[in-house]
Amino acid sequence: MGSAFNALHKFVFQAKNGAYSVITSKDEAKKGQITLTGYETKLVEDYFGKEKIHKGSAKSDPAKSTKAFFIYNKKSEGQLKLTYPKPNKEELRLYMNAHQGFRPEAGDIWFVYKPEDQHKPLVVGSMKPGEWESLGSKDEGDEEYQGIINSPPAAAPPKTKTTTGYERKREIALGKMKQASYRCQADDTHITFISPVTGNNFVEPHHLIPMKAQSDFTNSLDVKENIVVLCPNCHRKIHLAGHSEKEEMLNYFYQDLSAGLQKQGLEITFDGLKTYYNLLKT
Repeated sequence: MGSAFNALHKFVFQAKNGAYSVITSKDEAKKGQITLTGYETKLVEDYFGKEKIHKGSAKSDPAKSTKAFFIYNKKSEGQLKLTYPKPNKEELRLYMNAHQGFRPEAGDIWFVYKPEDQHKPLVVGSMKPGEWESLGSKDEGDEEYQGIINSPPAAAPPKTKTTTGYERKREIALGKMKQASYRCQADDTHITFISPVTGNNFVEPHHLIPMKAQSDFTNSLDVKENIVVLCPNCHRKIHLAGHSEKEEMLNYFYQDLSAGLQKQGLEITFDGLKTYYNLLKT
């Protein structure tokens, strides 16, 4: 059964709405066709118009059966066959096409969504289960940001932008690192090595509400109240750990920082925070 996008999916894909399901091995993967169900059907019918989708086999009228999509995996527009193949039934079927860049395998997650940009076509794509599960686990531009924070002042610009264009100021992060005495705030016994830049224990700043969420907030997320200082291992943990470990870590910092976040006009519930880390499934 097709499931509707949750808040994280909408956020990651910049989608107005969307749906997804697992490709089955017996029918879909083997035959190269997807029978849409639930939210998938409603989304596609609403977009194209039920009366404008061809009834009958794709071969009976290739032109009417062909619809334009944006193929996520190919990063370009393509054409796929979409029909009601059985005139006496309301079964809607989408046909895969390797040449168009859409040929998911059994067990893959396939998805379809309407972008927030109303001028863009309906998007279809697929991902491996592991990739789907890790959606939202990384903050765009973070690797570059860490490099700037831990570079000598003469070689580092005062601020950097993420790939989404939101600025992060070096002095804010360095100020929070100093405030934390260059100790990992998840566990202050975590000793790494001496940073040649600060002359202290090497640590990394992490924005609890990820910078990629800036468009959801009026006030800047690049404030000390939204930054936690972590050793490299704990920094990876908050991004990549299993759900229970990640949620426990996030809850610890949420309880610690929520009052400060509110003072900065950054209102967020714990469930809201979890959506940015792929911890809410519905």
